[in-house]
Amino acid sequence: MKKVIAIVLCLILLTACGTIEKPEIIDVANHVTKKPSHLLLFKKAAIGNVLTICRGFDDFFYLVTLEGVFEKHREITKTKEPDEVGITWDEESYGRIVNIVVMPEGITVFANIEGNSKGRIYHMVDLNSQPELVYESKGKNPSFFVNEFGIKSYYNGLGSYILAGVYGRGPEARDLLLSKDGGKTFEVIKKTRNNLEVKNSHWHDVAFDIYHGFLWASEGDGTTNSGVHFSDDLGETWRTLTNLSQPTAILPFPDRVVFGRDDGKAGLSYFEKPLLVEDYESIKDNSYNILREFMPSIDGYSYYGRTPIVKGNEAYLTFTLYPENKTALIIATGDFGKSWHFVFMGHKSEGSDRKRITMLVDIDDNYVYARSHSTVYFAEKPEWL
Repeated sequence: MKKVIAIVLCLILLTACGTIEKPEIIDVANHVTKKPSHLLLFKKAAIGNVLTICRGFDDFFYLVTLEGVFEKHREITKTKEPDEVGITWDEESYGRIVNIVVMPEGITVFANIEGNSKGRIYHMVDLNSQPELVYESKGKNPSFFVNEFGIKSYYNGLGSYILAGVYGRGPEARDLLLSKDGGKTFEVIKKTRNNLEVKNSHWHDVAFDIYHGFLWASEGDGTTNSGVHFSDDLGETWRTLTNLSQPTAILPFPDRVVFGRDDGKAGLSYFEKPLLVEDYESIKDNSYNILREFMPSIDGYSYYGRTPIVKGNEAYLTFTLYPENKTALIIATGDFGKSWHFVFMGHKSEGSDRKRITMLVDIDDNYVYARSHSTVYFAEKPEWL
């Protein structure tokens, strides 16, 4: 009897074992969120005030002083002395500088002329070379560049890429531009829809999704001209993620893309990246979801995301404040966009208005670099725990 029972038990165990498949491996790390060790405490950088500033491909800071002088700095927190001084920009001839991008091929300068009626792109071989005009916007309505969104760059050691969207007021089919040679030339890879004669039609933010090889671009304004688009072939063809939103900040991560909204309530939306090709074929507006909302009394259009900085697992984002909005925030993530935490609170004040951060510049191993209007600041970067 004992022998029969033993055989039956063995058969049961074998049967059970035979039905057990390879155990599913759960990526625990993917579900772990991290919080910042401290809030950002900003100090004024020794460099003082600038017209514009960027971090170059070589990790040097490149800036244009309020007097229009191009400078190169290894360090800006403790010393004002430049490592190299270049030309003085002729604003009357070339327009007012909006932004600069520095690649091995040289310096790309985004500028606006005639009171923001036209946007121009210039290329300079180095700090001391004369600007060469490589692009000028066209159209009957003002079409120009802005410094809070719409210009991104990517350098991988082999190639230098710049993606830029033309902004503007009123109806116009405005250009989305891509450079694959470090700013020496630009090609038009898409135009805004321009669906309504009385609505703005312009580009909001753009992004290089280096984790999937995508280009991202969002456009607005309103229900007729809104859209979030992506391309997996450097702009040859495009797919639309949603026609119901017009984000002004795009932050790509390995598993998701996060968007700073310009509609609905002030907050963030996200898109979880599919694993299968067929999932891209059936993308609908419900793939674009609310991540979090804050400031329940404030609409997104009057508190929209701007100057996103994304590096690895970290990202920082600030917001534009319309006159009625007083509280100024910076939101950040240290876990590839899974959780978001406010790391700075200031306020919009009268007069000099130096109580808030208006633009983010860059992050490195030590600091978060930012601007309050023309003044450069830095803060010790938090650890993510």
